[in-house]
Amino acid sequence: MANATDALAGRMSEADWLGLVDHEDGEDFVSGLVSEILKSTEDIIYNRYIESQVLPYTVTRAQETMMHVLEWRFLHRDDGETDPTVDPTWLADEEPRPAPTDSWARGVVPVEAAPPPPPTAPTTVGSAASAGAAAATSPRAQFAGRRGLSWRMRDPDDVSEPGVAGGSCASLISERSEEG
Repeated sequence: MANATDALAGRMSEADWLGLVDHEDGEDFVSGLVSEILKSTEDIIYNRYIESQVLPYTVTRAQETMMHVLEWRFLHRDDGETDPTVDPTWLADEEPRPAPTDSWARGVVPVEAAPPPPPTAPTTVGSAASAGAAAATSPRAQFAGRRGLSWRMRDPDDVSEPGVAGGSCASLISERSEEG
């Protein structure tokens, strides 16, 4: 049967367990010290390397910058091509093939022109016959005919309608017929 002081029942006593924990804590402590020493050593070596590279880098960059400034200041003369008519880089390119027409492009769908409206008989402005003809072809008369409504022509001298002076009704009808 297991002892009350056993850390693991029947396998390890509490004293053995504490000895292992102390040994492990000691290894962790030493491992921590070694890693700190290595980290600080790496930092020191890296800083010395950077310090040793600062001067050569600065000299190289300064030299490159001065060379660029001098090259900009004293440009070399371009002698050009010896015979551009023979050089293939100076010859005109071939004309490109036209791209295929996109189905969404403007003008792809053919558009048919609407037939012209039938000619109307010439009418004289101001006569009763012309007023009747104009009223029969006006958009209002056509609309009224479609809906089964009757269109009554007013007498051009009729002033019973408010806002219409005598003689202006016929001119109004002729203006509308010219617009339509």
